[in-house]
Amino acid sequence: WWVGLPAALVWLAFFVRPVPRAVVAEIRAQRQHARANESGLLAPSLIRAVAALPAGDVVLSDPATSYVLSAFTSQRFVAVHQQHGNPRDAHAMDRVEAVRDVLSPYVTPGAATAACRRYGVNYVVVNGAPPGDGSGFLSVWRASLYPAAVSRMLAMERSFSLVERVGDASLYRFNPGVPADWSWEARNQPVLVGAPPVDACDVHAPDDAFEVTGISLQPTQALPGDTITVTVAYHHDAAGTFSFPVVMHLRFDHESLARARTFPGEKYVRRFRDRRSHVLSRFRADVVPGHGCYEPDLWPVGFDLYETFRVAVPSGARLGRYRVEVALDRETVVPNFHVRDLLFNRDHYSGRACTSLQVSGHVTGGTEP
Repeated sequence: WWVGLPAALVWLAFFVRPVPRAVVAEIRAQRQHARANESGLLAPSLIRAVAALPAGDVVLSDPATSYVLSAFTSQRFVAVHQQHGNPRDAHAMDRVEAVRDVLSPYVTPGAATAACRRYGVNYVVVNGAPPGDGSGFLSVWRASLYPAAVSRMLAMERSFSLVERVGDASLYRFNPGVPADWSWEARNQPVLVGAPPVDACDVHAPDDAFEVTGISLQPTQALPGDTITVTVAYHHDAAGTFSFPVVMHLRFDHESLARARTFPGEKYVRRFRDRRSHVLSRFRADVVPGHGCYEPDLWPVGFDLYETFRVAVPSGARLGRYRVEVALDRETVVPNFHVRDLLFNRDHYSGRACTSLQVSGHVTGGTEP
C-alpha cells in the first residue's frame, strides 16, 4: 500500500487526467462540426451543382469539400477528410497524392491528368472557400492557393474544360482523351533555390526526405512580444515520394535550462518556477517545411534550398539568451510520447542546437545589454 497507492496516484495524474479532457474536446469539436454542416458549411449552390452531375460520376476535390459533398450527393469522391490517415496504406496515400497532383499549382500538368485517369475522374471541383476544418490532417489544400490553381486549370483547358463557376468554386469536366503536351511554370513556391548565410546545422528528416543544413534569425536580438524571421536552409539530394507531412519543431530554451541540474520531475519544477515568476523560459514553434502546400517530393533535387517562417516571441519570455533547437518528425494522429517526456526537460520535442536568440528588455544598435 505504501508503494502501490502513491504509484497509482502518480499514474493517474500523468496518464489518465488528460484523457477526459481530450474526450470532452473531441465531443465539442464533433458538435461544432455538425452545427457547421447544418448551418451551411458549403454554399448550397455548389452542392446543387455537384448533385446535378450524372449519378455515380467520380468527383475530385479537396478532402474537406469532398467530405461535405458526399453527405448530400450521390457522386463518388477520390478522397474525403480524415479518411486516409494510415501511412502504411499505400492505396490511401495514393488517393491523397492524386488530389494534391490535381489541385496544387506546383505540380506538372502531366501528373494532374495521370492522377485523374488513374481514378476515373469525371469532374474536378476547385473550391476557394473550403470548410472550416480544411486545414486539418492531410487536407492537402489551402484556399490561398485558389487563384494560382484556377490559372493552372485554365492553362490545361483542353483536358479540364470549365463547366461553371459557383460562388467561390469552379467546376471542371475532365477530358481523358486529351494528351498533356503543354507546360506550366510554377510561381511563388515557398521553398526557393539559394544559399543564404545561416549558422550550420545538420538535421535529417525522417526517411531522408531532405536535410536541414542551417538556420538563421533576423534579428538575433528581440524584445518580448516581437516577431522574428527564421530562415531555414535545406538540401534535397534525391527524389522522394509523397508521404505524411514532416513537422519541424523550433524549440527556444532559455540558457538557464542548460545549466539546471537533471533529475526526475525537473520539468514540473521548471513549470512551477515559471508560473510563480510569471515568465516563460521555454517556447516552441511548430512549422511544416514547404509551408504545408509544397511537399518535399516536389522540391528541386541537388540544389541548396531555403524558406522563411515568422515566429512570435511570447510577451512573457524570460530575458536572456535562448538556445534554438531544430527537430524533424512525421506528423501523426497520436504523438508517440515516452515516459521521459513526462519527467525531464529533454523530451521528444528537443532537437539539435543550431543557433541562439537574445531576448532583451531593450534593443540598442544590435548590442546586447
